Amino acid sequence: MLRSSVCLLLLVAGCSSGPVTPGFRAGFGRADITPSIPEPWSDANGDGRFSEEDGDTFDDTNKNGAFDALWLAGSFEGRAASTIADSLTATALVVDDGQRRIAMVAIDNFGMVLDDVEDVRSRIPAEWGVDRTLVIATGTHSAPDLVGWWTPMDAAPAARWAYLDQAKQGIVEAIGRAVDALEPARMLLAEIDDSEWSPVVDVRPPHVYDPGLRLLRFVDGADVTIGMVISWSCTPEVMGAQNTDVSPDFVGALRRGLERGGDDQPGLGGMSLFLNGAFGGRLTVGTEAVTGGPGPEESGVIGTRASASHLGEMLALAVLGHPPDWRAAADDPLEARLIRAELRIPLENPGLADLVARGHIRRYMSEDSLLTTEMNMVLLGPVWILTLPGEAFPESVSGPRPLERTEAGRAVLPPFRTAMHGEIDLVVSQANDALGPLIPPGSWIPPDGRIGSATAHGEEGRAASPSNVPLIQRGFIRLMSTITTSRR
Repeated sequence: MLRSSVCLLLLVAGCSSGPVTPGFRAGFGRADITPSIPEPWSDANGDGRFSEEDGDTFDDTNKNGAFDALWLAGSFEGRAASTIADSLTATALVVDDGQRRIAMVAIDNFGMVLDDVEDVRSRIPAEWGVDRTLVIATGTHSAPDLVGWWTPMDAAPAARWAYLDQAKQGIVEAIGRAVDALEPARMLLAEIDDSEWSPVVDVRPPHVYDPGLRLLRFVDGADVTIGMVISWSCTPEVMGAQNTDVSPDFVGALRRGLERGGDDQPGLGGMSLFLNGAFGGRLTVGTEAVTGGPGPEESGVIGTRASASHLGEMLALAVLGHPPDWRAAADDPLEARLIRAELRIPLENPGLADLVARGHIRRYMSEDSLLTTEMNMVLLGPVWILTLPGEAFPESVSGPRPLERTEAGRAVLPPFRTAMHGEIDLVVSQANDALGPLIPPGSWIPPDGRIGSATAHGEEGRAASPSNVPLIQRGFIRLMSTITTSRR
């Protein structure tokens, strides 16, 4: 019998090998991770799939007569990148409270598996003094597939592995720049209620949305912005399922708007790091016009680069055009802590197991056929940041929601945020692993289910196991228990 487990590791004691400096410091760094397109191509009928029968053509740069592509993640298998619409980046935030140093890096990608995150960690020079690194993907559907789910099995792997190494190098480079940029900082907090104007819809039952923009702004002694963290919940697929342009989707326009401003609206400066929230179950943008919000009144229809840019600009304007009530974090000086729960779960998805067995998805499996993953709780002063190894569903995160019970009568944990006790609580998807959709037990649709369009979206088809969320709930309980115990 397979034995799943939860193991807890606590990073609270001072263990940084870097120089110890009294007080709290923060630094941001960024690196370009835009790929090169090995063989650009033309999509004659705009379906996102390369087919010479449809009249599609490609530039056979290596003269081998075959289409050697770089495949995009998300939407469906076999979307080849055709052009670069916008640069992809890795943006790092490093925080240091004088005792420990933690790095958080957001990458413009759908996701990266834990094995590759561990390789990134091994590449970070010891002299940088980084105690723990978190790699968090934005979830964009317009970046190269780093996992393997959406790359055809018979595709030549060279371009994919080369880009994976490029992305890893970029992550390390961004961390190094953030370490070099460390300076004394204060943290300001703000939240924006988007319930009246958000264009986000949940396309599958039970149609729940985790609302709100949550903001962490780091400033120097003169109150000049060093950088900020913004968390919001929405799938970056606004450019459309048939899109073949490489892009961070709306996230790129959001960052630029916050940093540089636009339309006579000054930006905040510094660097902005985007953390996607509970976007599992395909929280996406509806095609209706956005009215009554802080941005332009017409958003256009999703499926274009312009619509993605509009959404990012609208979100930036929500922060810049209607300034939130920034408040200083209550803790001074700030303390940074991290608690990690290691999870070992059964791999019960035969499709995923086959891809792992063939090496198409490179994951280490234990001798008892368990998959290792992790979740983390970062305590940054009064801010709690829960990072989850897949696509969190909003019904697992935000409440209120009636307490469910399993068939055995055991209670299912209420939504995560209702149990967290920070001044601001962030729940972040696609952190340190791309475990797939984290489908709550009450939302699981069996393979033969017929519930509207939900079955067609295939969330169950990519989930590693129906036991994912119950195990993550157990890990969350252990995290919360550790926090309570360590504060006594």
